Amino acid sequence: MNPQKFLNDVVKPYDELNSLLVQRLAFEPDLSDVTRMATGIAVALRHIPEFVGIKSKVQRQKLFEDSFENQIIADVADGQKHEVNAERKNTLLTAALFECNPGGFRFLRNALFINHTKFREREFLKISLGAIRYWIHKLQFNISWKGEGAILEAPEAFHPTAFLFYNSQYCIHMKNTRYRFFSRKETGELVAVDPDEVRMEIYEKGEKFPKAWFMLRKSELLEKRKAGIKTWQPTT
Repeated sequence: MNPQKFLNDVVKPYDELNSLLVQRLAFEPDLSDVTRMATGIAVALRHIPEFVGIKSKVQRQKLFEDSFENQIIADVADGQKHEVNAERKNTLLTAALFECNPGGFRFLRNALFINHTKFREREFLKISLGAIRYWIHKLQFNISWKGEGAILEAPEAFHPTAFLFYNSQYCIHMKNTRYRFFSRKETGELVAVDPDEVRMEIYEKGEKFPKAWFMLRKSELLEKRKAGIKTWQPTT
């Protein structure tokens, strides 16, 4: 594999996914351009060992020992194509991330999570970035990568509601969506929180009034969590 093919097949698609996730869009958790693009990145990374002569089981195991990110990516790629054994099973789910404070809610970005049997929950961008950096170092590619894969965040604007826009260009069907909320500590670290109350709204592109909305209160959120419910259907 030469640097140009690596940039075209891996780095450019990663940047495109990174840019899509920072848009204030509502996605069906497991069916959208996000999951489609991520699968393409995973498959491209999965085939790099073949390009560089890593074919035997022993060689692959050594690769996975050196980079657990590549093991997870291989499981994601294989899991999208065919059945894998129980230890390698995984699913991809998108969620919208919001920062909350007394001033309201700030859209941070969307995030795609890998729910993996062995490695538990991992964020796809972080895992794929680790795999990409591994190969850049391993193959000694001297490439110019603007931003070097830094995960993007949306502008720092707070609003009274947590709202998203639905655009069928990026998601052909949406029945459910996922949200996660965070509070920022003085150190700048984001920690997961349950807001006391939040109005969530979903707008169609170009519309002034929400197509769907729902109120979520902390007590209701805790009840849903106890029941294992993490996805909510808006009220139309």
